[in-house]
Amino acid sequence: MTVSELIRNPPMATPGQSRANCSDFVAADGQRYQIEFVTDLVDLDQYRTPWQLLADGAADPNVFYEPWFFAAAARYLPPKNEWRILLVWRADKNAAHERHLCGLFPFVQTRGFGGIRQWSLWNHPYCFLTNPLIERGQHVNVLRAVLHYARTAGHKISTLEFPLLAGEGPLNHGLTEVLRENLSATFRPDKYLRATTSYRGDVEEQLKNTIGGHHLREFRRQRRKLESQGQLEYRTLQDQNAVDLWIDWFLALEAAGWKAQAGTAMKLNEPHAEFFREMVRTGLQQSRVRMEGLFLNGEPVALKCNLLSPPAAFAFKIAFDESLRKCSPGIQLEFESLQQFNLQTRIDWADSCAAPDHPMINRIWSERRVIQHLIVSTGSIRGDLVISSLPLVRSLCRLQRRLTQSCMQFFKRPAPAASKPTASAGATTEPGRSV
Repeated sequence: MTVSELIRNPPMATPGQSRANCSDFVAADGQRYQIEFVTDLVDLDQYRTPWQLLADGAADPNVFYEPWFFAAAARYLPPKNEWRILLVWRADKNAAHERHLCGLFPFVQTRGFGGIRQWSLWNHPYCFLTNPLIERGQHVNVLRAVLHYARTAGHKISTLEFPLLAGEGPLNHGLTEVLRENLSATFRPDKYLRATTSYRGDVEEQLKNTIGGHHLREFRRQRRKLESQGQLEYRTLQDQNAVDLWIDWFLALEAAGWKAQAGTAMKLNEPHAEFFREMVRTGLQQSRVRMEGLFLNGEPVALKCNLLSPPAAFAFKIAFDESLRKCSPGIQLEFESLQQFNLQTRIDWADSCAAPDHPMINRIWSERRVIQHLIVSTGSIRGDLVISSLPLVRSLCRLQRRLTQSCMQFFKRPAPAASKPTASAGATTEPGRSV
């Protein structure tokens, strides 16, 4: 085997090798799998090549778990808890001792409700999806292997947490099948819709259908007002030598708006800013980042950072000049971005990565995808008991919130005005006496 083949397909562990961090699983169809347990990112780094190949071929794309993005986030936004990363390798039936990476689950060890030991897929402020990376066509067997490992490997894990999981697609279908056959207790703390788009065609017609002709005309009037102030042009970052300039523009534009007042602007937090710098630089080199913007007289008035994981794109961040809010520069850039989306041959759909009630993007992007927060019992008695009690705990918490809100509204209600006495016909009044 050549060196390149060895990197792409590391050999299966043989009986003579150390197997302290490996566990075997044989599926019902006879396919052999090996689960490798990793707690140090140095050990994970040696698998960058098969890791990227897995991300490229995943049926459910997740750019946030690709090695180039993951490495920048892990360096500047490390989790407070210990890594518990699972790599699932599929044995090659045609070549002895060869394997292919078919699953990656970047768990961290946390404490669940009641203090139970839990593994949670890693999440951070700039991660908007926690779908594990699974090879196309391998979802059911890989999920079976992971659930079996969590239950039997001796780590005493009671629950697995998926904080931002797609509620549809091959991963969700595979997970539904595996959880049902194992009679696994599950709990969904949250489930909502997020804006997406896969529209191909006349953008003008699409916008008329989504936001209405009246609002579209108003946005066009705002664009003309913006154009009256000078030369307005749409640009994309093409020159590698201009990367740092675009990054500085974006950080400054974001820090000049409401995010600075809210304390969430990346420029205000040095590790967050350094993460963004490294992520954009590395992603641009690998054609995974697309920076675009609207410029007025050569100065940026709206900038957007998109992450690419063909056939999907993820709208990572947008910033705009709030002094020009009456001209809606952010929405004007979104219109331009939709036009460019039609020209992308590698991208079939885009995820907005936005909050479920986002006032702007929900008006422009008409399609939706389900995002859910899922907690699964590994089959332990403690895990089953905790998961079964969580719906009751949630109901009690919601009841308490409703009662609190009702009490607050009651005590805020203004007191009724005192009615003034009226003198009846023929009655007389004297100072100090009421009628």
